[in-house]
Amino acid sequence: MDCIRRKDSETTDTTSPRGSESSIAVITKKDENKAAGCSSGYYRTYRQRWAVLGSLMVLIFSNSMARLAFGPVAYTSATFYETKVNTINWFAIVYMVVGIPVGLVVTWVINRIGLRLSLLIAAWLNCIGAILRLCSAVDGVDHTWRLVLVFAGHVMSAVAQPVFMFTPTKVAAVWFADDQRALANTLATSSNPLGILAANVFSPLLVKSPSDIFTMLIVYVCPAALGAVLTTFFVRSNVPPHPPSASANSNSEPFWIGIKKLARNRYYWILFLSIGGGVGIYTAITVFLEQMLCPWGYPDFFSGVVCGTCLVVGGVFGAVIAGLVADRTKHFSSIAKVCYTGCALGLLVFSLMHNRSNQHALIAVGCGLIGFFGLPLLPLGNELIVESTYPVEHATSTGLVFLSGQLQGMILILILQDIAIPLTDEQMEHARCLVNPDDHGSRTIRNLTTSCFVLLGYTGFVCLCFVIFFRNTYRRLNMERRSQRKRSTISAEDAEGPKSDTPQSSDSESTSHSYQHIVAQNNTITRKAPHETLEPKT
Repeated sequence: MDCIRRKDSETTDTTSPRGSESSIAVITKKDENKAAGCSSGYYRTYRQRWAVLGSLMVLIFSNSMARLAFGPVAYTSATFYETKVNTINWFAIVYMVVGIPVGLVVTWVINRIGLRLSLLIAAWLNCIGAILRLCSAVDGVDHTWRLVLVFAGHVMSAVAQPVFMFTPTKVAAVWFADDQRALANTLATSSNPLGILAANVFSPLLVKSPSDIFTMLIVYVCPAALGAVLTTFFVRSNVPPHPPSASANSNSEPFWIGIKKLARNRYYWILFLSIGGGVGIYTAITVFLEQMLCPWGYPDFFSGVVCGTCLVVGGVFGAVIAGLVADRTKHFSSIAKVCYTGCALGLLVFSLMHNRSNQHALIAVGCGLIGFFGLPLLPLGNELIVESTYPVEHATSTGLVFLSGQLQGMILILILQDIAIPLTDEQMEHARCLVNPDDHGSRTIRNLTTSCFVLLGYTGFVCLCFVIFFRNTYRRLNMERRSQRKRSTISAEDAEGPKSDTPQSSDSESTSHSYQHIVAQNNTITRKAPHETLEPKT
């Protein structure tokens, strides 16, 4: 355990004179003076936070990988399950159809039963869903039951997905210090595109023919099972024994009161549309990437491995850089606006080049720009949502925006696939889509050029809404700065010496006991923050 006295992004050595800024004072469990040195005026971080974050990252990774497993090999999967490509697209759409109503309940459930139990239930649902998908590919299963089993597996994972996607900001807020929150949020949310990258890489490499679907699903069971085991053994409490920051020690609004406050917050509605739109646009791109490129002579390896890698690896680099800069400068709004503009420009490059032959380099550059600027929007958007709606519960405010992204993504996918047109006979000569010649047109290859430009137009619309109309309101940061100034005033008063002989430790001790009592309730029933701040009173 690290025990430090925080002044926003600065630290104060407890062994130095009061108010002096120097190195972090780390007090171990072996130090017999820890209880006295780490009084309620200090905020603490625990090494266990990395285990909690790592477990969440594995869960998000496995869930997103399963969601897009069939997308990079859509035509081959359609042959294996003896169905149409539109049905394969529904393997991803079902996450949105199920996730929206379930997500509305999950925002309340997380607030009610706490972080640990929510993650534990969702982790095992995700694992069971992976096993059902594997059973659908077992030899001897009738093709009708194949579809039933694979859809049932996706529904199980879709029920778990809202829990995984709603909790990064909550984990960052209650386990990490204020100068690590954006980075923790970035690492957790980046696991989602990393799972998409894994699907884009492994699916084309593993599936060369319809019979290879079973091998692919065996590989995809492993991370789901690992995530369930890690969550069972490493996520042992809802919150740490002591808070890492002032905002982690403050009260969140009750669920329904928080909902009413969100409904009256105009900046939240802008984020609801724009950040949710970014999630929906990114989902649509990952679903249709292979189907957009293969009609124009680009094989599955290029669309899945090369473009998928540029999309996700560029995105992870961009998200980490943006997270570090945001943690240091706290300019979340300005950085997010730059990222949204860059993402729109990257999609413009991709749209202009995707239906031209032998444009591998420019298409890859377009995918890299979409990823580098687009992926940071989710963690930055989550931080902006929490800042703009504080003290509303994190899972509620960010969860509803993610549901907006699911709804917008579902609508985009349905519209984009319906406005696609079949290829002409001349265009079919250059197509590289893997279709069984015995299907007699049941899996017609489609031209998604119009769909791509419609997606570009929608991206420009939500980008302009965000850049023009959103104004930053950093409510959480302002509260923490007020708390820091209050601690500085107390430290200055203490340095001058006590003004009376009255002992001052009783309030501090009672506050510490109050927080310990609330933590005990958290780990058994629900998450309730104390009414007192962990500040020594004068």
